[in-house]
Amino acid sequence: LSIDPVYNDSVSDGICNGSNYTFGSQTLNTAGTYTEVFNSVKGCDSTVVLTLSIISSYNDTFNVSVCDGQSYTLGSQTLDSAGTFSEIFSALGGCDSNVVINLSIAPLYNDTISASICDGESYLLGTQTLNTTGMYTEVFQSLNACDSSVTINLNIYPAPPTASLTGPD
Repeated sequence: LSIDPVYNDSVSDGICNGSNYTFGSQTLNTAGTYTEVFNSVKGCDSTVVLTLSIISSYNDTFNVSVCDGQSYTLGSQTLDSAGTFSEIFSALGGCDSNVVINLSIAPLYNDTISASICDGESYLLGTQTLNTTGMYTEVFQSLNACDSSVTINLNIYPAPPTASLTGPD
């Protein structure tokens, strides 16, 4: 006489959110603890307890802005124009996650202007106080921390001569 063993096992496993798991006669798609009785090789019943977990996948959308002339890296893509882009990433447990980027391009401003002041006056350009003829450039931080520059061609008008008025003696 031989006695065949009966097996009682516990196992843990995980599936991606939205997937199905076949466990004996059961099709599972919710986290939990499940029991299934299997018939062993020698005809003896064996019980297996499964603890099933659901591995989250992500579908996220982000708004991103870069300065004109810069690029943004999304996974394997290097993006340098405005638009909507997506990338699928493999997350924990092999579950795919989708990331969508709405990319906007912030403009850079590079302006050249001319200005004139009278001798003895000053012209304020950002952090500079100007009082001599010349070309000057100031860098400003604009929308989204993009640097923009303003160049000014400053002209100084001479002060008019002082007229002396003399009357008859």
